[in-house]
Amino acid sequence: MNINKIDILCNNVIDVALVTKDALNTIDNANLTEYPQKFVNRINSVVNYCYNMFMNANANKHTDEEINELLVNLLNSLIIYKNSYRKNSYGYKVMNSLFDIVKDTFIEFN
Repeated sequence: MNINKIDILCNNVIDVALVTKDALNTIDNANLTEYPQKFVNRINSVVNYCYNMFMNANANKHTDEEINELLVNLLNSLIIYKNSYRKNSYGYKVMNSLFDIVKDTFIEFN
């Protein structure tokens, strides 16, 4: 895999991590009666997925085609996650932001 594609995946990890960090800070600073563990697990799983994809690509464990399949699978999961929240809710907006990042990564990667 060429350096440019590795950089694209690295930027993806950074962008996803920044959105996740902001979301976790927002949750921690809110006066919530119940901690949204399912939401937190979902956004953490996206960060881990992107990180593992980047590390494996950097170690030449994935081909370009495999990375494309992984990105498509992640996009599909993010659509499911996003649609499980009410439109315009915080969960929906965060998942939509993550979806946009991964979509842009997919486009740039190809």
